[in-house]
Amino acid sequence: MTDYYIDFVNGSDSNGGTSPTDAWKTITQFLSNCAAGDTGILRGNQTHTYSADLDTSVSGTDSAWITIRDYDSSTDIADADWEADEGTLPIIDFGDAAYQFIVDLDYYHLKDFKIKDSADGYGSLKLSGILNPLLLMSQKAYNIHTHAH
Repeated sequence: MTDYYIDFVNGSDSNGGTSPTDAWKTITQFLSNCAAGDTGILRGNQTHTYSADLDTSVSGTDSAWITIRDYDSSTDIADADWEADEGTLPIIDFGDAAYQFIVDLDYYHLKDFKIKDSADGYGSLKLSGILNPLLLMSQKAYNIHTHAH
């Protein structure tokens, strides 16, 4: 069970990702490398812009959920720069394009970030084929288009 830090502005996907000063740049890197029980910690006050789908690649388990959430100074590695951005939720922005965050595997916990701007016919957060729990907490989705299937 590893915590990975994601800093869209200052991170690099060639980093190790396990501290604020060695953060990955993208959620894609986290989703490609995470295992059951891992947490992806997003730096606040940043807009994470994507021009491709974000897609889950591994399931969590009943006792080891995969979590993606905002930085929390009460539980995460202390870092003055990250703490300064705490309280302003990170944003995942699809730039009004036909991309989405696809959660189609089990035991995911998404907490304290915003998702915005997907093109007509797509939802910013697509939930499908989930057989076991998905926990959404303090999620905000806005400027999205809907399409009934």
